[in-house]
Amino acid sequence: MVLAEVTDADMRSHGGVLHIWVGANDEKTRGTFVWDHSQSPIDDRDLWDQGQPRPDRWAFETCAGINNNHKLAVYGCNSHECGSNEEFELGEICYRLYPTPRYWRDAKAECENNGLHFAKLTRDEDLVDLRSLINHQQVWVGAIEEENHRYHWVFDGQPLAMQVTDESQGDGCVMLLNLNSLQSKVCDTRFPYLCMKKPTVKTDTASTITITTPAPKVWFGQGDLFLCHCEAPHCGAGACQGDTAPCEQNWFGLRCQYRNLAGAAYVLDSSLPSLTDNDDSTCHQQDRERSVTVKFREEQFITWIRIVVKDKIDHYTVQAFSGLTPRACTNMSVLQPTPTTLDLACNLGTVYVTKVTVSWRVHHVICSLYISGGRNLALKSRVSHSPAANTTPSDAAVDGQLTQPCLVLNDSVTHQQLQLAFSTPKLITEIVIHTSTANTSYGTLNGFRLEVVGEGEVSLQNLTGVRADVTGRLRFKSIVRRPAMRVDVNLVSQPGHPMEVCELEVFGDCSSPVYGLYCDEICSMGCVDQLCHYNGQCYHCVEGRTGKHCVGGKGGN
Repeated sequence: MVLAEVTDADMRSHGGVLHIWVGANDEKTRGTFVWDHSQSPIDDRDLWDQGQPRPDRWAFETCAGINNNHKLAVYGCNSHECGSNEEFELGEICYRLYPTPRYWRDAKAECENNGLHFAKLTRDEDLVDLRSLINHQQVWVGAIEEENHRYHWVFDGQPLAMQVTDESQGDGCVMLLNLNSLQSKVCDTRFPYLCMKKPTVKTDTASTITITTPAPKVWFGQGDLFLCHCEAPHCGAGACQGDTAPCEQNWFGLRCQYRNLAGAAYVLDSSLPSLTDNDDSTCHQQDRERSVTVKFREEQFITWIRIVVKDKIDHYTVQAFSGLTPRACTNMSVLQPTPTTLDLACNLGTVYVTKVTVSWRVHHVICSLYISGGRNLALKSRVSHSPAANTTPSDAAVDGQLTQPCLVLNDSVTHQQLQLAFSTPKLITEIVIHTSTANTSYGTLNGFRLEVVGEGEVSLQNLTGVRADVTGRLRFKSIVRRPAMRVDVNLVSQPGHPMEVCELEVFGDCSSPVYGLYCDEICSMGCVDQLCHYNGQCYHCVEGRTGKHCVGGKGGN
């Protein structure tokens, strides 16, 4: 028995399944389809749907099938996971339409509940090709507004390059219209939604969305306290190999432990993108420009900035902005860890900023710009939970995994507490809680109250009123410049609604007078207020002291 050859009348009688295989392929000549049984070419153009055949949309061999327009269309021959009444295959991605109207954030959660991803579209042609699936409806897709009408896909964080008509007036989510176009609507509006199945990894086509299995996390240091953010293969067996090993994107500094706010995940715009690519070998000849500006996706607290150059380092200034308000970098310290590396330690008080501009007087060949967002101090810290979690140990909240496994809280108790304790005092600048939206409604993610506790059980700060974003992330700004010993996370949950805390991140650094990877080395007594950089270099020397560690004789730095 062989697959059938069909006529136009045969296809008009087709009952509406999204595709049915027929006996035709282009195995011998790419783009020339022949019937398997007779080996005769398909010459009748009326058999093909508009825009078909399109074998270029597929990475591997292609075959023909009947779509729900009762016409022939091209599909990947090995595509067996799609083909039900509820799914549509496009470029070896299985899309599925859910007709029940939901808010955008709930639609995203439902996609994940069903083992799917909120849909991403890769090309303008996808808008036309998906029309048959959405049946002329308006449906949510997986893109959301960042700022100033810029959008990104939640699947992989990549910017949305297609044209979007904005009707949301800010805080918008993206929907696919029945007119083959994208539009931004208020997220708290109910529409049907589009999900996609986890695609097969492909490497030889630019249009294929890929998912790769992440490499196992590597820990290093005494007690495996530190998560390796060095590029492979520099993450060796239990060690981040070398202080100068290249770092993963969005990390830099001592053993790649400092979060880089100038990286792609945090930057909304950069006047010189090559300087924020995390690659010190890509340099920019500054023939005209004498400044670089980085604009963040959301407000950030910064403490120091690193510039890597090829030539001399001279006359740098820093200006930050909180909204439109300029914030001067006062009492700036200029440190030079290497001959071509300059660290600018900046005192902006307790202000979170939206934009940073670094300027200079002399033309330079500049290679990289890094902006410190602190270290994650919570990793492998001591965590306790009361009452006890349902199924998972408390340390699942500080294991470096932003998704699974998560700490599943007791769904029979309304008031609960997570307590994270440090072994030594720490300066905290930001606290982030990653929750799972898989079985937790959006509204239940708003009952968090945080307390930062210092030495002697002194309450330093209470943080409340933070609203979870669409990914279930809650971000708390901590502006207390006093050392903390503990963070208490108090939450109110709804009985019968399980709550999952996937990761608790606490960003900051060692508290004076200590420094170093373990915060166990002592800054020199010659440092003003005994304050020093992560490598022990003093920010400023007391009067009469000189040198990087302020141990020299008379004079000043």
